[in-house]
Amino acid sequence: MEFFSAISDQINLGGNWLLILIFLAAGLGVGLALGRNRLSLMTLSVYISLAIVRAVPWTELKFIGVKEAPDTNVLIFILLALTLGIFFVAPHSGLASVLRLHGRGRSSWWQLMLLGVALLGFFVSVVISFLPAKALADLQPLLIQFFVEDLAQFVWLILPLAAMLVLKRRRASVMDED
Repeated sequence: MEFFSAISDQINLGGNWLLILIFLAAGLGVGLALGRNRLSLMTLSVYISLAIVRAVPWTELKFIGVKEAPDTNVLIFILLALTLGIFFVAPHSGLASVLRLHGRGRSSWWQLMLLGVALLGFFVSVVISFLPAKALADLQPLLIQFFVEDLAQFVWLILPLAAMLVLKRRRASVMDED
């Protein structure tokens, strides 16, 4: 509970509210731009990419010339490239029918905002998790609290999945079927 009680101590009504509003607006923008199905696909793409990048045995890849784990920038680039690769290839593969990825999907604007904020928070948390400790020391305390701490990373890891499970798809009405 220290995580939530410390939040109220850290938030002043100055620039932090502006950052929160920008974050919410960006979540709404991403949600409206992508739609529910693409948001879900992007979220799954980030999960799969994170699992792949974290599981690669870099020291075992000596036969292709890799001697050690790549630099932080390279890992983040690989994560981003895998995420976008999965995002663009999945709709044209067998995964599209399994996940029912046809069109943008129907949802209300507030559901799209929640899914968009969950995706953005998760992605920021994942990218920050690759940064070295020296770079993390330069971040603002509020960013550390919301994206770097173990509990915060766990919450951002679970939040997109929970949002996708809890927020129901809007059913097509009789008028939409015609």
